[in-house]
Amino acid sequence: MTIHSKRHWGDILVPVNAQSQGGVLIPEILFQTVQKMIPKINRVLNAMIPDVNIKFKELGRELNKKGEKMVRGELISLRGDQKIPIRYESEGIKKIICILPIFIGAFSDPSMTIAVDELDAGIFEYLLGEILRVFQDYGKGQLLFTSHNMRPLELLNQQFIIFTTINPENRYIQIKRIKRSNNLRDVYYRDIQLGGEKETLYQETSRNALAFALEEAEEDG
Repeated sequence: MTIHSKRHWGDILVPVNAQSQGGVLIPEILFQTVQKMIPKINRVLNAMIPDVNIKFKELGRELNKKGEKMVRGELISLRGDQKIPIRYESEGIKKIICILPIFIGAFSDPSMTIAVDELDAGIFEYLLGEILRVFQDYGKGQLLFTSHNMRPLELLNQQFIIFTTINPENRYIQIKRIKRSNNLRDVYYRDIQLGGEKETLYQETSRNALAFALEEAEEDG
């Protein structure tokens, strides 16, 4: 999780996948910034996933090799009376927690642009759609993201959507000749099956070849 701090001119990295039960170290000077950001994250997190909160649990204080004061702790999720280290949460929950601090910043800051690779990874399709719809309708900053999920095609303005092709010399294109009444998701599937674009969008999988390969693999076993 990366917390953007204007006060300290930079970002504060709080790992969500730390494997050690000893937690992570954060400079004491930045600890209060993290603590102030947590309630903001929880407010938005609750709107997305009811009854889920996070907390940075302090485990102790110490000096690092440079003699700087550090706070040792770990992120935990709270579900009622249950307390679960974030590292044991689902990938979807961790994904949301990781992007929320910068998402909150970009939502209200027109000068801020964020880029998220595979935004849809682990996130429920309907929730993904609601997040994108809210950002498109009310967000002031700019959100760039990649996604394998088709839900964005049904929600976002088509002029903001770029498709990948299998041509390394012309990797990114926009689908043309789209009417307002067209469902971009349906158009995309049609172009995969029937063509229609100058570039091939997807190297189509042969169902027969796949079935044959599975049968052969079973026989080889």
